Amino acid sequence: MTALAKLGWYSELIRDNMESFALFPDFTELYRLRTIGYGSLGEIDQAIDSLRIALSLGPSKEGYPGIAGYARI
Repeated sequence: MTALAKLGWYSELIRDNMESFALFPDFTELYRLRTIGYGSLGEIDQAIDSLRIALSLGPSKEGYPGIAGYARI
């Protein structure tokens, strides 16, 4: 979990996360973090959409951390 999430700054987490997508569009961890942000803000539909994208991408490319163990549907 990022420092922004630990501080409860979920809107900032989502904003920073969106900027990161431009650099790493296939980084599964970004979708997991966005899921946490939206879920914590009560935006459940957006959280579910982000989680589905993360799961559809599968493990991140080599060199990126993965989401194994974070999501269970």
